[in-house]
Amino acid sequence: MRKVLLSLAAAGAVAASPAFAAAEPGPYVGVGVTHDNVSGTQDAEGLGFNGIGGTVFAGYNIPLGEKAFAGVEANFDLSSAKVEDATSSIKARNAYGASARLGYRLSEGAALYGRVGYQRGSLKFNDGLATEFKSSRDGLRLGAGLEANVAGNTAVRVEYNHTNYYRDKDVDPVNTGLANNQATVGLVVGF
Repeated sequence: MRKVLLSLAAAGAVAASPAFAAAEPGPYVGVGVTHDNVSGTQDAEGLGFNGIGGTVFAGYNIPLGEKAFAGVEANFDLSSAKVEDATSSIKARNAYGASARLGYRLSEGAALYGRVGYQRGSLKFNDGLATEFKSSRDGLRLGAGLEANVAGNTAVRVEYNHTNYYRDKDVDPVNTGLANNQATVGLVVGF
């Protein structure tokens, strides 16, 4: 009975709080948990590794009429994705970037959006023979997501991003590419 009363009180508090439109115009910040699936392309086809990470982001939304909106967003991600054997390892370390968003408010409480932007990711290689080096790559980030109100000026975000990292021909003479497929669940706070 006590749990039922607490649940009803929490639901009443949420219902009584002021409405926050998803993707509200203005600034916002957020944090999230990510699942990264890094895979090789071109000559590195077949290479793949996963890991859990985190992200922080900040952005600004601009209304485009009644339901549509556009925005800009910056992000910083930390990753634990790693693959290793008895002698060598590759680890995704972090990534940062900026992107543009274009979306549509499905209702006052939910918005659907797509994104396109730039991402720079960092990897650490260790060949097991006392050779360790770090490499950074630039990439194109494409994604889509859904944002839904929770309470007050807070919303939850579910998002999928694909980043295709380009090889640096000066550093990487082998025709290898990397891609990251990232799923994110985050919390957004608007101002």
